[in-house]
Amino acid sequence: MFRLLALINIALFLVSCGSVPSSPAQTLKSTSKEAISSLSSANYIQYTATDTLRLKIDEDSQKFTFRSGTSNFFGLKIPEEKKYSIVEITTKAQGPLIPLIRVYIPTLSFLDSDFNEISTIEPVYYMDTKKLEDTRYGVYYASTFIPKNASYVIIYSDISKLSKPVQYFNGGSLSLDVALEKMSKMYKEIDKVDYAMGKVKTLDYYGFVPRLVKRDQVGEIRIALTPNSY
Repeated sequence: MFRLLALINIALFLVSCGSVPSSPAQTLKSTSKEAISSLSSANYIQYTATDTLRLKIDEDSQKFTFRSGTSNFFGLKIPEEKKYSIVEITTKAQGPLIPLIRVYIPTLSFLDSDFNEISTIEPVYYMDTKKLEDTRYGVYYASTFIPKNASYVIIYSDISKLSKPVQYFNGGSLSLDVALEKMSKMYKEIDKVDYAMGKVKTLDYYGFVPRLVKRDQVGEIRIALTPNSY
């Protein structure tokens, strides 16, 4: 009996080791007990280096009433010493199968140094691009340009769009899985600038039918800023 339990523990350990992602080890989170009345009083985490950060937005995160409604959010400070031109985001769909799958689709709001809104955008998200070195399936990717005088970026969910479904390409057969892999390779080769400029079209193979999944109000994302080079 003892030997059987030992083997089970070893097996569970190996499975858990295999599931550890190759993403940044630390998940950054900013919490607040009460909703804030001004974005100038929010907590902002400084973006450092050029690494991909993993950010978590959940029910304990800071909360603010945007034009679209009250949402939890994450505030990121853009470094002043180096100008950045593009922000990239990946977000993973969660859930065992349709119709239980949900995905967090973040909206980005850029602020100047006085916390005035410069622009707000929900970029177009593409699925399974393998960008930001994210090789998992069911991951959405988007990139957009950072306004020249932006000092902060707010990441939140536009709750007015929660009822708007998101496309989810579900394989399930050998031919569709091959098509998904081919689509992913093509998406990966596309430059992030083209994504930011909206030059990318949705690719489709073999009658690959997208299924619609629901949006989540909170979630975890990976984000990276690109220094000016264009």
